Amino acid sequence: MKCNAIFVQLLLINCVQAQVTFQNSYSGAGTNHFAIETSDGNIVIAGDNFGYGFTVIKADSNGSSLWGYSYIDSLIPFYDAFSIVEVPGNGYVIAGDFEAGFLDQDFYLIRIDNNGMLLWAKTYGRYVGTHDYYGHVIRTFDGGFVLYGWSSVNSPDVFVLKLDSAGAIQWSKIYTTTDIEEYPSIEQTSDSGYIISSSSYLIKTNENGNISWAKSISNTSCYSVIQTSDGGYALGCATDSLDELNIVKTDSSGNLIWSKHYEKIIPGYGIFIIESTDGGYGIAGTTEDLGFGEEDFYFVRTDTSGGILWSKAYGATGHEACKSLVETSDNGFLLSGGSNSFAFTYLIKTDSSGSSGCNDSTIMSIENNANVVLAPVAISNSSGGFETPSLTIVDTLSITDNILCFSSTTEIANVNQENRLILFPNPANSTVSIQLPASDAFLEIVDCSGIVRFRKCGSDVLQIDVSSFYSGIYFAKVYSGDHVYVEKLVVSN
Repeated sequence: MKCNAIFVQLLLINCVQAQVTFQNSYSGAGTNHFAIETSDGNIVIAGDNFGYGFTVIKADSNGSSLWGYSYIDSLIPFYDAFSIVEVPGNGYVIAGDFEAGFLDQDFYLIRIDNNGMLLWAKTYGRYVGTHDYYGHVIRTFDGGFVLYGWSSVNSPDVFVLKLDSAGAIQWSKIYTTTDIEEYPSIEQTSDSGYIISSSSYLIKTNENGNISWAKSISNTSCYSVIQTSDGGYALGCATDSLDELNIVKTDSSGNLIWSKHYEKIIPGYGIFIIESTDGGYGIAGTTEDLGFGEEDFYFVRTDTSGGILWSKAYGATGHEACKSLVETSDNGFLLSGGSNSFAFTYLIKTDSSGSSGCNDSTIMSIENNANVVLAPVAISNSSGGFETPSLTIVDTLSITDNILCFSSTTEIANVNQENRLILFPNPANSTVSIQLPASDAFLEIVDCSGIVRFRKCGSDVLQIDVSSFYSGIYFAKVYSGDHVYVEKLVVSN
């Protein structure tokens, strides 16, 4: 068996599991919100307070708010927030951008603890006078972060800064092309390097940001990229001709395997792609042609080849704009964004079939092959960047929960406990041994943010050093033949 050619079917362990679905909106918390499921099973929602500071809401697994704060530097006039990541057991990091004066815009990054209290805040830029915007953040294997967006002097370039755990710059790169490069996306890859997508390019780098290879992308514009379990990549895009939602699948060298397009969307609101636990894909964006009103969330669930399993629209008669998509630990999905139909912050938790209990509709989407071309290209990169402390203050938000619908159902999983994974010790604090069901199996260890922390083709027993892992919950996933075996791993460091 080859480890890069695995077709998977999730083998569930005998259990009784409650699956929660709901739709909530929140008043008093700003807009443009995106959400993650946290390692304690709760939800954190971040956004901006109509341009005046960042906002963060912590909610329980049923969507009920626990606390909410805004974060603002009185010297900064206007903010946009774009992403949040968890540091398991140690709080959260939120990224965005702000106006730093006439003809100047910079990235903004804040670090808060588990209770929302500010630990530090910093601003970052290419140099004074540039527009550095669309600031996003990911967490890296070494406990640091990558802050990225685009930087414009004459035309936008992809701008990437590698930070340590305290936000200090370790290196920075500017990737320059002959085209206008907007909406970059980055994920750290299993070799500790990075895969970077922008509107028209796919770039693979090593761990220091130096380019390994680059491909131009024609006939579609891309907004997000992930590394997939087969070692290749999947991109969330929109076709250039009709703005149709588009998945582009490549191998590990960026060569096209397949490309599918679906229904028309509004790509400027963002396109979000995930690989689900069964090896298929989820892709979400915003549509104005398929749903209930002027604009609605649009979510397509596919198989491993991009074939549609189902698709849904969510919303009401007003404007709804989707800003994030994640798969949850109960195999459901979490979507979030803005809405003026209910309140400005809109959060949807679905079951594994995309149903949330209200304000959703099954869409008869059509899939077609997309004429996407990837070709080798030369891209230059250079260094540059600075950081500055920010005088950020914290204010409590007055949040009102608006429960649109809620349901909790109990599902009994299929019984099959043969060939279960054996992890010992579990919890672990230095090393963990994993007994695999077969010597040709392929192992991944994934944290609750979806970051792959370890990958290896197996032997019967693997000993893995977890001393550098953060304390928290991880999932050991083993692909063997036509099966996937999943066990929870607890790391206590």
